[in-house]
Amino acid sequence: MKMKFETGGIRQQNILMHDLENLDQDFTFYYDETNNIGKLHIREGSFNQLFSNQFILGGLVFTSSEPTSDEIGTFIDSLNLQSSAKELKFKHIAKGSFEDCLKSKRLGSFLNWLDGKDVFIHYSHINLLFYSLVDILDSIVGELELLESIGLEFLFFLKSTFYDIAKDNLDEIVDVFYDFNYPNISEGKGKDFIDELMQIVAPFTKAESMDYPFANDLNVVFSKVKKDTHLPFVMNEENHLLVKSSDLMQVYARPIYMFLNSEHIFDNENSMKSLLNKYDLDSDGVILKNYKFVDSKDERLVQLSDVIVGLLGKLFDFLDNINKDELLRFVEKLNSVQLKNLKLLMKFLQEAEIENKAFIFSFASMTERLKYQTLHEIVFNYRLIIG
Repeated sequence: MKMKFETGGIRQQNILMHDLENLDQDFTFYYDETNNIGKLHIREGSFNQLFSNQFILGGLVFTSSEPTSDEIGTFIDSLNLQSSAKELKFKHIAKGSFEDCLKSKRLGSFLNWLDGKDVFIHYSHINLLFYSLVDILDSIVGELELLESIGLEFLFFLKSTFYDIAKDNLDEIVDVFYDFNYPNISEGKGKDFIDELMQIVAPFTKAESMDYPFANDLNVVFSKVKKDTHLPFVMNEENHLLVKSSDLMQVYARPIYMFLNSEHIFDNENSMKSLLNKYDLDSDGVILKNYKFVDSKDERLVQLSDVIVGLLGKLFDFLDNINKDELLRFVEKLNSVQLKNLKLLMKFLQEAEIENKAFIFSFASMTERLKYQTLHEIVFNYRLIIG
């Protein structure tokens, strides 16, 4: 018997919190994913696998008519892929770093072809390391009833500061997490765990440490943890397991219940399909059946979605690893092909957000969001004529 996953209240909470509109319309979403790591857990001194921080589920969404199969086939044929390619993948369009991908003329052909269609980009983006860290502060703030005094926005700044410090001092963080079996902190060990984190943060609390402007505030919150403080979201979990398949399954479920009158067409991902099939997605008493999994070889719009999420994965990896002050220099040194491709990508992302804010979902730090906004401003103010 399937378990019931109540979604109506979650949907309404999201609508109110993010001021979302036009979620009841009939759209058609196509999906692929990138950087699905399955499980992420800590071993002594390292993670169980090399991984990108960025999990992306997304692709194309049509608000009206779709291109015909012949149109899509003609376009794919024009790319002159090798005869051994059984379907279109991002790797056939571009390879390498984000900067390298922007050099691709095939990417330019792809983006220009999309630009002539009545289509939008959509995506759900999860920074996996950020996701793995935030329960620590949520536990402290919730247990000590601090939210009313610090507010949601400032809590987000603290989470982002913690992420920035953790990312830049990952070896030390991994050692502490391993030693305390995070996210399964033993009862009575919460203060010891937080004290270790405070030692990592402490060098960055000085006024001159401008890379982490809220580091001192972060340690002030950490210092409120006492010997008997319960940390509910980082206890009674599996030792060292940071991300599990069921966490990513919720990323699949979210657009299904947010856009409950739309059709959602996913690439076959057996683990996600099996997990979703264990649940009835219940929206105020109605079981949602508005989604299906297909073989991408049989659905070219899923293949095109693979190109989208592959490119977005490169973009968010790039933003996660560049300093905000280096973005202008990055844009200035791009050649004309790279600039055109970058501007088209940013144009699609802007159009998606204007069309429907819920087409875009990102669970990432404030630092990453600021870098995205900065890149957007640079690109649209940069002297470039698309010819």
